[in-house]
Amino acid sequence: MNMKRIILVLLAMLAGITLYAQPIDRPVAIIKFSESEVISQSQFRQTVETLEKQYNRKLTIEEKKTLLDSLVAEILLTQAARKERITISESDVEKLQENYRKMYEQQYNKTLTEADFRVLIEKAGFTWDTFTRELRKGLLARKYVMTKKGSDLEKIPQPTDKEVEDYYFSNQSKFVSPEMVRFKQIYINPNILSTQAEKDAARKKAQTIVQEIKAGASFDNYWEVFDATGRTKIGSYMPGILRRDDAATKNAYGPELFDTIFTLRANQVSELITSKVGFHIVMVLEKIPFKVLSLDDLIPPQNAMTVRIYVKSMLSQLKEQETVQKVLSDLVTELKRQAEIKIF
Repeated sequence: MNMKRIILVLLAMLAGITLYAQPIDRPVAIIKFSESEVISQSQFRQTVETLEKQYNRKLTIEEKKTLLDSLVAEILLTQAARKERITISESDVEKLQENYRKMYEQQYNKTLTEADFRVLIEKAGFTWDTFTRELRKGLLARKYVMTKKGSDLEKIPQPTDKEVEDYYFSNQSKFVSPEMVRFKQIYINPNILSTQAEKDAARKKAQTIVQEIKAGASFDNYWEVFDATGRTKIGSYMPGILRRDDAATKNAYGPELFDTIFTLRANQVSELITSKVGFHIVMVLEKIPFKVLSLDDLIPPQNAMTVRIYVKSMLSQLKEQETVQKVLSDLVTELKRQAEIKIF
């Protein structure tokens, strides 16, 4: 049983609902378990607006009712945790923040600085303080659930081989690996320079690097590239993997860079390529052809797990989610029986 993953499942269900501290106006709901707490109209409206911004559409009436019920459940779980004197440390919150940052890194396939991570959180509709507060509330509720029902969560059965195979063969068309290229590049960014003369000099330097590499210089010598003064860094060595079906990257950089990379042979060095963002010198390391993956094939490009292991892990997470949802539902139902709740 992967308890760390169960924790993330619980937090995904318990966290992310934004409540803002504001002067109390007309109530939408009043909840009293260990203390009286109000969900005001302005709080609820702001929460709805935040979610509508994330979903890029209006919530339906039923979705708003479900949202209000979720807010009530969150308050009940939080109050119950406090009543049990359950506490959360700063290090617990920081560890969870780091877990979320790593999940974003996997999603975007790149390393994120703290500043990058905060920008993504804000794009999701949260201030950093709100995000941290919601993580703390989610951790508190999760700890309460684990205290009360942890033994139930440890009994979740693993998927059987038959379940794994049935899922694979029912979804076989989805298990394909698109054509990919693993490459390294020297990227030079003229956009950080002020004058056209400086930008022209940057292009000339990039062309010189192409000539040096083709004359025998090592591609790996160019970890950093500086302007003519030697003081301003204008480029660097960068590894990468590109998928043929990556329309977003093709649009961001332009078709010349994208298409050229796929025409290069393994170990071939490109001429100077101009994209929407600057100058590129590319060397292809590996060409990975399109393939329909079997159950025991490794999943490229990382080749870290087989399709079988991936499917088993995914089905295990689905079982965990179903169990966690039932545990939460049972706990909240019991807390509702003990609480005073008024919906307006």
